[in-house]
Amino acid sequence: MSDTCEESYRLWKSGDDRSFSCAEDVIHGLELDVAFWKSKLAAANDAVVTFKRELDKNEADTETLHARIAELEKPTSDMLIAGHDAMEKELNQMIHHPVIAKIHAAMLTRIQSVVDAQAKDEALWFVAQTAPEGYLQAQLRVLHAAIEGEKK
Repeated sequence: MSDTCEESYRLWKSGDDRSFSCAEDVIHGLELDVAFWKSKLAAANDAVVTFKRELDKNEADTETLHARIAELEKPTSDMLIAGHDAMEKELNQMIHHPVIAKIHAAMLTRIQSVVDAQAKDEALWFVAQTAPEGYLQAQLRVLHAAIEGEKK
């Protein structure tokens, strides 16, 4: 027992009225403690209620945003597909245009003539003496094979 409790008990046993005053002080202190913790509990409860309201609002906002995103996704996807289809159609028209076809054929003829000339040029196909020369020749052979349609 604490000294205060022992003193209250001793006073009570002796019939002294001061023991009641001491007990009343203890009860009053306990009442103050209870009131303090009730106010803390009420404040915590208010904070929980406020947090729940904010959470509900945020969930509603999130649902609204998801709905809006879904609304925007479909037209955007449709626009991308339509744009792709239009570009593909235009590209096909360009590729098959007679002028483009003539330019393309002229370029292929020029490339083939350069490849043929290089294939006949023995100076390009010498035995490499250095690593850079060997690398250059190897890459030249890869280029020729790609142009001629051969597999390495």
